[in-house]
Amino acid sequence: MSNKTINSAIKHPVFIKVLSSLITNRFYSEVNLQRNKEGIDEEEIEHAIWLATIIATSNNEDDKYISSVFGILLFLEYDDIDYNKVAFIILSRSGNLISSKFFTKLISFESAKDSNFLQFNERFGTTLDYEIGAKLSINEIDVVGGDSIIGSDYQKKLWDSLINTNENIAISAPTSAGKSFIIQNYILDTFTKVESFFAVYIVPTRALIAQVSQDFKNVLGDDVSINTAYIDNDDKEITQFRSKELYILTPERTLKLIQESYNNPINPDLIFIDEVQNIENEDSRGFLFEFLLNEIENLWPQSRKIIAGPFLDKPHILFKLIFSEESKNLQTIFSPVFQLKACLRPDEIKNKLIIVKLFFQGMLINELEIDVDFNFKKLISNKKKALVKIVMLFGRESKNIIYFPRPDWAEGFSIDLAAAISKQLNDDKIKNDEDINDLIDLIKEEVHPEYFLIDGLKTKTAFHHGKLPEIIRGELEHLFSSGKLDNIVCTSTLMEGINLPAEKVFIAHAKKDNIKLNPFELGNIVGRAGRIKDSLIGTVLCLENEEEKWAEEQFSNNPEMEIVPAINKLLNHPIDEIIEAIRQPLDDNVRNLDYATCFLKHKYLQGEEVLENYLKKKNLNEESIIAILDSLSTRLDKLKIPSELLRLNPSIDPELQNELYIKIKKKGVKKWVFHDNENFNRRWGKIERHKRSHSENNFFGQLENILFKLDEIFDFNAEAYFKHNISRTVPHMVYYAIQWLDNKSMKELINQEINFYANIRKLIDKNDRGDINKKINEVIKVYSSIISFVLVKYLKLLADILETFLDDEEKEKYKLSLSIPTMLELGTYNAVVLLLISKGLSRSVAIKIYPLIPEEEQEEPLEWLSKQKSINKLGKIYNKYLKRKGFLLQDDEL
Repeated sequence: MSNKTINSAIKHPVFIKVLSSLITNRFYSEVNLQRNKEGIDEEEIEHAIWLATIIATSNNEDDKYISSVFGILLFLEYDDIDYNKVAFIILSRSGNLISSKFFTKLISFESAKDSNFLQFNERFGTTLDYEIGAKLSINEIDVVGGDSIIGSDYQKKLWDSLINTNENIAISAPTSAGKSFIIQNYILDTFTKVESFFAVYIVPTRALIAQVSQDFKNVLGDDVSINTAYIDNDDKEITQFRSKELYILTPERTLKLIQESYNNPINPDLIFIDEVQNIENEDSRGFLFEFLLNEIENLWPQSRKIIAGPFLDKPHILFKLIFSEESKNLQTIFSPVFQLKACLRPDEIKNKLIIVKLFFQGMLINELEIDVDFNFKKLISNKKKALVKIVMLFGRESKNIIYFPRPDWAEGFSIDLAAAISKQLNDDKIKNDEDINDLIDLIKEEVHPEYFLIDGLKTKTAFHHGKLPEIIRGELEHLFSSGKLDNIVCTSTLMEGINLPAEKVFIAHAKKDNIKLNPFELGNIVGRAGRIKDSLIGTVLCLENEEEKWAEEQFSNNPEMEIVPAINKLLNHPIDEIIEAIRQPLDDNVRNLDYATCFLKHKYLQGEEVLENYLKKKNLNEESIIAILDSLSTRLDKLKIPSELLRLNPSIDPELQNELYIKIKKKGVKKWVFHDNENFNRRWGKIERHKRSHSENNFFGQLENILFKLDEIFDFNAEAYFKHNISRTVPHMVYYAIQWLDNKSMKELINQEINFYANIRKLIDKNDRGDINKKINEVIKVYSSIISFVLVKYLKLLADILETFLDDEEKEKYKLSLSIPTMLELGTYNAVVLLLISKGLSRSVAIKIYPLIPEEEQEEPLEWLSKQKSINKLGKIYNKYLKRKGFLLQDDEL
């Protein structure tokens, strides 16, 4: 069809009217108000169908999406075989054949291993049969194990680019477009077809490591070495890498692999970087990400590189900015799922009236009035109370995500919603699934019997944020994804790639902490409404009070955003501001652009020419480059620390690193290492520890001495307070660290803290659930933020510096000093537990399994696990976890 004909069809008043009515009626269906539906004239809908089939032939993605939405709504709203057939034709032409699986009246699905796995029960006529058959054939994707899927046009295009070329690829697609599914299947497919393959899969958070590693482990089994952390192999007779290696890492953990590559060159075949938009964050992680990607560019130039993120404008330009290489641009805004977006507001006059504004393609398409039996106008002044009512009213028959900007708000709302559900239902109506009851038992065993999360789970409601223990968070995600939970109250973890698809997403506050969400960030949250795996539609309900218009503004804006790396943002500052930031004293309490200047210092210390060339690539003018180089030269040219050592810790200021380096060089390593002695494991109080020299002290005293000296230079105590909002003394941190290393469970750690503050300091009441839960959250935050992040950062720096001063004999003698950063991050001294965690097991499960592994099997614990149907002395939920993760003998192998 000509563009003119297609444009006429899109703008035709009948098509606009019918599409608006279909969207309106679908909204009423989604919120259980079918009685309010509008009537649609039969002639008009027939006319609109004809127009939709024309629009579907367009080459423009926006047009195809509009026709796809029409086809989805026609299919969902009309239980009629003829309309089903027409809807399928429209979706086929628009490139949304991934929706085929929902057309069960039209199609029978046989085994995917059968070449005729998809059979039509109805004929479309000779011409249309040929058209649809040809389209199905074109969009068929052969995946691992001889199976096939029918993908969308975008998925097929991405698959062909992956399989048929070795090009770098820059991907931008909505969250619901299925890009991760295709990438993962490509990696799986490659591992099964080649003799040797090394892939690095970089994700933004530890939570995503657990999710992605499970997906791979379930398919690849033991044929591929799957790693979630890099650990040096002490046994030199065993090669560090197998022929098939997959590393699933955060940027911080990838640096450890990079460090290995400095000394023993490795050459990954593929590097996939998910959620690449995080490079624009102007905090330490944004600049760390930039540094990491620069190192990947320099060390692994031959590796195939793929970046991906949602709603990226011109992702190939971002790729060029990062890697100075070309890439294939695979950008789409097409989603196979229709996201119905609605804003709920109070009426200006009527107290019990909700005004609903429906948006589509950035336009307000309808305004509805819904009568309710409560005073919405008054209630909206307290959004938490109003949202409880709205979720109970409009989300009672769906799987819902409710977004809040802060963890404490999410927990509070979860408690209130659970109480409202419990009040509405009789106790005998709340019959939880066995898996939920198992999770409640797990929480009691792993956290505390009074943890507020348990209350919500009894009504199939839970909160979810970044500070939950890993195993609990993973089980929540599994139960929600499998339909066992009705409500998940989430924080901004939603924006970090966590795969939690929902039928409805409720948003009352468009903020992250106290900062307003931009259209890109809100679009990322909205993208969790509806996933093609489960549904053709997702609904987003935003709650506004009378003074607000953020939802209308956000829905009217394009969520696509050109991602600008944090360093590029810095270089857009006036040059005088950059120079002033470089010259600022390190002990200045208010340091501007400190993460950025730390990054520039590191680049300069790699070589003045390195930074000069880097800044030229960033299109900085000659005069500004000279000014930056001169300022950095003045600050840094007298540094003594070797540049090859500095690059191992790019998030720590080089001047501070130099101070530590000089102290160790002048005074020697003796007071900076751990000395094994007869007192090492003794328990001493403060007075006894202070009587002893460093080398004669116990472990607590030695770690305390080292951390006090590190704190004098780096002031990480202040970092813990100002950046993580945690106030703990150094001795207190040492106590936590030793308990963590000693394989104490999170429950033991929590109970110790509660008993200390209740029985010794008398600051909390052990019978007050509020006090108990406050301590639970504090303890989890201490271990996730301070012990396994802040302390690890500075102890790793110390270990890297020590290694340069130690000979081989001393490295063996002081190996604890070199290993303790990894031990602290993963949470154990034990080598077997370390191995289990590095292969994808959560810490809590690994420390439970270790004592149950026969001594003769501890050299190959994974092999032993893979032969077990279950582990008798382990609880039921732990066995379920191990089986689901692919570590135990699978049912089809019995």
